[in-house]
Amino acid sequence: MKNTAPPLPEIGFVRLPTVLRVYPISRSSWWAGVKAGKYPPGHKLSERVTAWRVEDIRALLQDTHKATSVAPSRDQAQPNLAAMGQTPTAANS
Repeated sequence: MKNTAPPLPEIGFVRLPTVLRVYPISRSSWWAGVKAGKYPPGHKLSERVTAWRVEDIRALLQDTHKATSVAPSRDQAQPNLAAMGQTPTAANS
């Protein structure tokens, strides 16, 4: 199956649906992770709008990818490398 998720923008902010396309966990798990400090905090753009810096999401994906390369776990989300503009290779798949 071909991944059709658009890559993350180079800079700027992304909202939660975009974050969850590249870091596939549930909304409730994401918010619990933000509260626990496991995931980066969002920035309130208005009373009902929260967004995340693309740089923070890229860093999270890179850290997760490094952690899963060393010690894979079924509990950890696998980063969507195609959405980061990278293609999986034998070394990182």
